[in-house]
Amino acid sequence: MKRIIFLFKVLFLAGGTFAANGDLPQTLAELNHWYIEPPVGSNAATFFLQGIAALKITRADWGSTNLPLVGDGTLPPLGSSIPRGEKIVIDKFVRRNQSALPFFEQGAEREQSRYPIDLTQGENTKLSHLAGIKQAEQFLQLAAISQAEAGQGREAGESVLISFGLARSLEAEPVLISQLVRMACITLARSTLEQTVNRVALPPEMLDRLQESLKQIEQHQVIGVGYTRWLVGERINGLSLFDLSREKLSEVLLFDEESVKKFADESEAKLKADRLFYAESFDQALVEQTRNPAQFLKASKNFPTRSEEADKRGFVVSSYFLSTLAKAIFLEARCLANLRLAHSAIALERFRAAHDGLYPEYLSELSDYLPVVPQDPFSPGVSLKYHKKGDGYLLYSIGSDLKHDSGNRKSDVVFEVVNPPKLSRP
Repeated sequence: MKRIIFLFKVLFLAGGTFAANGDLPQTLAELNHWYIEPPVGSNAATFFLQGIAALKITRADWGSTNLPLVGDGTLPPLGSSIPRGEKIVIDKFVRRNQSALPFFEQGAEREQSRYPIDLTQGENTKLSHLAGIKQAEQFLQLAAISQAEAGQGREAGESVLISFGLARSLEAEPVLISQLVRMACITLARSTLEQTVNRVALPPEMLDRLQESLKQIEQHQVIGVGYTRWLVGERINGLSLFDLSREKLSEVLLFDEESVKKFADESEAKLKADRLFYAESFDQALVEQTRNPAQFLKASKNFPTRSEEADKRGFVVSSYFLSTLAKAIFLEARCLANLRLAHSAIALERFRAAHDGLYPEYLSELSDYLPVVPQDPFSPGVSLKYHKKGDGYLLYSIGSDLKHDSGNRKSDVVFEVVNPPKLSRP
């Protein structure tokens, strides 16, 4: 872990401030080049896009009341069987889209990824792949559920592994909305794992593979790889807007009436100062991130504070942009919580397999499978909450409201096993 953080600092922080030393891209062209194209055959995105193209999702699917996630159907509560009519529709949907799975498997096997987008277009960059990635995540959850219901632990585990790999494929994309989709995909992948382990026992080799994959993804989240990428991208994209004419900038920005008047009265000197303030806000955030990785709660206060200062100083554009970014940083914390829940859940399954189907009383008993008890990103210095519940357990983070709600799914980030399936014996 220390080595990863060291390499990250060498790569991103050498020399001091970001804007002055050129360690990070400063223009849209440099940003596009920074999003590296992997060698031929090594690009996970190529295979994921082929899988997305192979999906056959119809209008009938979208409107189906028996198809969860993709359509208007809903999954039953954890521990409950899927109604027969819904199960038939899910199985049929998965079979129809089976040809996409080999492509997704090949994508998940590759660590490097770049989707074919042109970042030199700035705010006009087309991100059409994001909708397909969301559909693929939904398909993978339905595939895992179908496989788990059929008792196919290895296949269901493979679908879970792919779902996390698909989310990881967006990690290097230096665009805020892409990173928001990555975080949403992590949430879906965690849900896929939760649905799976409530239905079928995953074989030991699959648990090992999942734990290794989650360990890497979690480490990257801790040092803020995706977070840093969108900070850099937002910095450059925002600065490129300052280069537009006043008329064009006014068209791009959806100001309210008061802001329109303030912007019209802003002098050229004030606009230049506004631009500098905007750049400095991101430079401070980037330096703070490398000094204190994973301190998302602390980081979330930076942009609202800078936005308030921008407003006091009459920097209309900075105030407009910076005020909205705190929520994205809270989502980074939530993403880390989801990864730690998933990582802990795999360790709990490994423990159960080695202890006659019983879960531990405390997370501290997982030392053979989880060297450190995971901390809650929303409660620094405090571990995730864990309680045995019947034959299963309740595992949760307190969530962004920072309140202890005893695992309430509306406010906390929760992973639960209600009725653990029987272990398969060799």
